[in-house]
Amino acid sequence: MTAQGYFTNRHGLLVLAAIAPLAIAGCGQRSGDSSQGPSDAPLPLNSAIISEAVSQLSLEGTFAFVSMLPETLPTGVEVTIRNALTGDLKTVPVVNGGWDPVAIAARPGDTVRIAVKTAEGQSQEYANIIPLHRRPMILRTEPQSGLNDARLNTRMVVVFSEPIDQTTATRARVQLRRRGLPVANDISFSTSGLEMQIRPEGGLAPVSSYALVVTAELADQQGDRLEKGVQVEFTTGTSFRDIAPGTYDLSARITSFDPAWGNDLTDSRYTAVLSIEKTSPDFKGTFRDMWLIGPGGDAVNIASYGVITRYLDDAGRYVLDLVRPEGEMGSSFTLTLVLDDPNLETIEGSWGCCGHISGHFTLKPRVP
Repeated sequence: MTAQGYFTNRHGLLVLAAIAPLAIAGCGQRSGDSSQGPSDAPLPLNSAIISEAVSQLSLEGTFAFVSMLPETLPTGVEVTIRNALTGDLKTVPVVNGGWDPVAIAARPGDTVRIAVKTAEGQSQEYANIIPLHRRPMILRTEPQSGLNDARLNTRMVVVFSEPIDQTTATRARVQLRRRGLPVANDISFSTSGLEMQIRPEGGLAPVSSYALVVTAELADQQGDRLEKGVQVEFTTGTSFRDIAPGTYDLSARITSFDPAWGNDLTDSRYTAVLSIEKTSPDFKGTFRDMWLIGPGGDAVNIASYGVITRYLDDAGRYVLDLVRPEGEMGSSFTLTLVLDDPNLETIEGSWGCCGHISGHFTLKPRVP
């Protein structure tokens, strides 16, 4: 059986596209048995969102972006997207019943095959045609609308179906409102242009109602506006997203150094082992074995141990201070880590020390 769908090209003409189911294999279905149980029901792979083929400055050739709205495939585990003509193949996990955009090398009219594996062992594949034209859309937001007791350092993120022209995301078109009034905020995009982050100046206020409003005037890199905007309403609580207890390896690279303080340390890095013992009700953390490693591999021990303090700064950002106590290899010393998101598997962010040195860091949890 072949499903059919329509899309509109740039000249306003309706074009018919075939979306053909290619294969269904359920481990609980016998050969010749046409009956289907709940786990054998056809997956809605014809609901995949496929952009037109676009050029990317960072990539050679043209690419289509393939995605799926959350909760579309609640039993999905993994998806493989393949263009037989170009040979490009990508496999990504299905998260919360969908997946964020995946770039696949393609041209208008190419056929991409989307194969999904489910938790029950079922697999299903569909063929989808790259359209000549499709308007971008919003796939998901963080937080989701209706969330109560949002953390005070909640990441506000909007994910799009294809790269967005960042110049169209003005403060008039992207607003965070509290009690109906706009809140000053910073807007930034991921390198791919697929993810927009909104960070309120001064952070989120506790026990307050907010609305994140994104209008349909945002456009993709071809000038096509969003299919529709979104308004995300949520309420904050009094707590914040916290780092998980555990052991972490720190690597803090130096990208900026004031030469007035001595030899240039650019491209050197600090390393240390962090131990987060608990976060609630009281935070307790220590670090050990802090080294300063030069570009050539020469190393100097900076601290054998120290304590970690945690707080939200005036901008509502999650901060860890690594403090070497007085008398431990000299005077006291504080290395400040500003975490982009303390709940990611690999935590990243910016850091600074002593007012004259700064850079980018990663925190990776050690596997027990």
